[in-house]
Amino acid sequence: MTDCAMADDNDGLEDELELLSAMWSENELKIKRSPAEDASAVKASLTARLMPLTAGDQGLQHLWCEVHLEVPPDYPEEALLIALGASRGLSDQSRCSMLQYLQKISHQLLGGPALHGILEAASEELTKLNSTPSGDCAICLASLSETPVLEGKLQLQDMQDATAARVCTPCFHVFHYTCLMECWKSCLAKTPASQCDPLLITLACPECRCEIQLAAMPQFQSVISRFPEPESISVTDIKNEEKEAGGYCDDAKPMVRSLVSDTETSTLQVQPEAFIRLHHLHHGNDPKEKPLLRLLKELRLNATVYYGKPALLHIQGEASDVDAFAGTAKRRHITITIDVALRQSGPAIDSGITAIPAKKGSLDSVTLKTHLDGRKLGETQFTIIGP
Repeated sequence: MTDCAMADDNDGLEDELELLSAMWSENELKIKRSPAEDASAVKASLTARLMPLTAGDQGLQHLWCEVHLEVPPDYPEEALLIALGASRGLSDQSRCSMLQYLQKISHQLLGGPALHGILEAASEELTKLNSTPSGDCAICLASLSETPVLEGKLQLQDMQDATAARVCTPCFHVFHYTCLMECWKSCLAKTPASQCDPLLITLACPECRCEIQLAAMPQFQSVISRFPEPESISVTDIKNEEKEAGGYCDDAKPMVRSLVSDTETSTLQVQPEAFIRLHHLHHGNDPKEKPLLRLLKELRLNATVYYGKPALLHIQGEASDVDAFAGTAKRRHITITIDVALRQSGPAIDSGITAIPAKKGSLDSVTLKTHLDGRKLGETQFTIIGP
């Protein structure tokens, strides 16, 4: 290539970079130019943080992706070097197909300006992928392309509030609207009404445990409206109430009244729980054992682990953490042979993680039967051996 041609190409590249700088903010696009004297290096490198095109409605953006572009020495006669960086909401398959598509576009644009065309093509591809989120819901494990029906659990008003069958959190994790609604309702049910301020309350993402302000997701604020306003009770009201009950006297030491009723005391001993079945889990020599135990600790769950083939995990903790366990294990590829056999609330189990060793390679059915009988359950109420 002659010096004149090289100068023309450099001028053309500089025009492209200046145009992109005018169209994109510094937060959206970072450009690094290589020294002019280094002819063997790439001429420039660009990193763009791309979002789907949703007419400015961030609530409809379910994913994002970084695209890295390197301008080779012989550009535009040589194709751009393209790589995908960090992303959220994109499966490995979607990333692979998107990269192949951009490389195809890059070769089609050989011989002319290609930077803007590649970034536009990437934005359009993200928009297509955004309209049909891939993968499974981490709560129910069903495909995001399906709409679960939770009979008797959601009121009609809830469904009218749902702007779509799927919903994306600010941390870019997508769930079925109905699944996330039920998960968060169970968390809010244990929150005192006096603390249900829509501007202050936070809830955890079932996927990554990130704290999310409810105010950032207005489609869920209707749940708050169901909580009654806390009653204002004065000291005089309490005194009058206790005088009528014969338990208060101005001249004597007042009778100590419990702040927790008998019903509330028994409720405190009941915890959200689930029985999780696995095809197998062997103690000490199973590659998925340590990741599963780490996940239990990460979600702050108490658990009784019945090792063997089949295997069973009895977990307890916060409702949102219990609901998130199986889905998170599957999405992290810890194991795919995991299923929720039973989800309910029950008496508290021992804190921490309790291991029940296998008997001749199989689950200790005698110990499990004793455990289930003590909880007024039985093996006939759910299938232990998974598919």
